[in-house]
Amino acid sequence: MTPHEVTAPLASHVFPQAWKNGVWNVYEALSFDLKRSESIRNKTYRWDSLTRFLADSAEKPKIHLLLGVPSGDKRKDYKDAKDILNSSRLVNLIEEDEAADFARDLEDRIKNAAPAA
Repeated sequence: MTPHEVTAPLASHVFPQAWKNGVWNVYEALSFDLKRSESIRNKTYRWDSLTRFLADSAEKPKIHLLLGVPSGDKRKDYKDAKDILNSSRLVNLIEEDEAADFARDLEDRIKNAAPAA
């Protein structure tokens, strides 16, 4: 795993975790544990827009967003955020309660893709 910058004509972003197996798989953790509904919406719109722009990158990365669930009464806002992010079909969403299984699966895929020593 290494940081990787995805550059497209109208946007770029450095993903803190990435690996390449034919295509770049890039990962970003997004916490939606915010106090205000407006903050959740703004973060959602920002990431939806960014991922749509990055999809125009020549390298066509697979974008994975690891989502942190809000506490308290913001579950409806979180559901809306997921629906918006899923609407583009450009990203793979991994929810907090799926993190352990996702991490094990990712570790296995990276190990199996690594060249034999």
